[in-house]
Amino acid sequence: IPMDEEEDLGERKWGIFEGKKRPEVLAYLQGIPEIVTAYPNLADLRDLSPIIDAPEFKVEGSESMAEVTARVTPVLTSLRERYPGENILVVVHAGVIISQGMDHRVVNEVGIVKADDEISLIKCPAFL
Repeated sequence: IPMDEEEDLGERKWGIFEGKKRPEVLAYLQGIPEIVTAYPNLADLRDLSPIIDAPEFKVEGSESMAEVTARVTPVLTSLRERYPGENILVVVHAGVIISQGMDHRVVNEVGIVKADDEISLIKCPAFL
C-alpha cells in the first residue's frame, strides 16, 4: 500500500498550552476577561473544546483552528486529486479532523477509541 507522509497534516501547534493539563489551561482561560464573560460557569465546564477550538482562538505560539484549516484543506484536496476514485486512509490528530468541520463532540465522544488522549481508531461507520 503506498504511504504518503504529509507534513501539513501534522497536529495543531499548541504553543504555551503544549503539554499542559486541563487545570493549567483552565487557569489560563480564567485570566481572560472576554472568556469569563462569555462562559460565566467556566470552572464547571467539562469540555473546553468550544473555547479552544473556536476558529480564531489561539495562545502564544499556537495555531488557531482557522490556521489549521488553511494548512490542512489544500493537502486533503491534493490527496483527493492524486487518488481519484480510490479510498484513502488519513491518520491524523483530532484537531485536524475538527478543522474540517467535524463537531468536536463527535470527535471527542462518539465512536472513537482513545489512548492517552490520542485517537487510536475511528469506529464510526460514517468514516468507513
